[in-house]
Amino acid sequence: MMKSKKGQTVAGLQGIIWTLVIIGILLVIGLTVLDKLKDTTTDGSVAESAANDTINAIADIPDWLPVIVVVVIAAVILGLVYFFRRAGGGM
Repeated sequence: MMKSKKGQTVAGLQGIIWTLVIIGILLVIGLTVLDKLKDTTTDGSVAESAANDTINAIADIPDWLPVIVVVVIAAVILGLVYFFRRAGGGM
């Protein structure tokens, strides 16, 4: 029983890591495409304004990724501590 729960924790961690990597890649691709789109539009046009607004909105997301990683790691550590305390007969 101990192995299966530990394996579930590690497998869950791998899924979270892959999710964060995919989010990072998608953000880079999205920001690159929007930047190229902004460069090809006419100055002062609605399309340029929309591209700028979208870039500004998306640009804040990468700032939160380190916080999300720290929270996920803390949750995994707390889960492991709780699991080992219960498995060891502790409170």
